[in-house]
Amino acid sequence: MMEVLAPASPCGPALSSIPPLFIVRQNMIQAFAYAAGWQQLYQLWELIVLACKFLWDLLRLLGGGG
Repeated sequence: MMEVLAPASPCGPALSSIPPLFIVRQNMIQAFAYAAGWQQLYQLWELIVLACKFLWDLLRLLGGGG
């Protein structure tokens, strides 16, 4: 007869022996890293927009088209 296997753990066989607190902490670290990465991109975008506005205003000032 065929042997019946138990269903696999949702975490997979490698993570089934890791304590749940470690998994929660790891997920929190990944969430903060993800949020921090987007925050840096947003600030970089704001800096680029600010620099473009400054250069555009400087061009208008020096060109006499104020």
